[in-house]
Amino acid sequence: MQKIKKIIKLIIFLLFIAFTGSYLPALANNNSNINVPAVPVLYTVSVYDQNYTLQAFKINGHDYFKLRDIAFILKETIIRFDVRWDIRESAIYIKSGYEYHKTGGELIISDTEQTAVPVSSKIYFNDQRLVKQKNK
Repeated sequence: MQKIKKIIKLIIFLLFIAFTGSYLPALANNNSNINVPAVPVLYTVSVYDQNYTLQAFKINGHDYFKLRDIAFILKETIIRFDVRWDIRESAIYIKSGYEYHKTGGELIISDTEQTAVPVSSKIYFNDQRLVKQKNK
């Protein structure tokens, strides 16, 4: 059981990095106001024979899903996790194994192009701060 929990934590961490991390260093290299388009795309995802339509955003040739959407569709699985925003600390908290608490914006779909911006918030995964990559 302990091995399964470690695998689940690793999967959630990798999903998080895949969905949020790869375009951020490129945007952070330039302090000027960068307008990187985030073009909406739709995917159908199946979890336990339940289909969900998720909106992702194509940013610099990569697709990024909304973290709360992923938490919402996995809420009744063994890889569930909660996402919480702490306004005082300007921090995102992700806790694996916890029930996701809905905020009301999950699975909302829009066809409006948006602008990608780097995340300046602190990010915690299971109470451990993820280290921000340093620019080279």
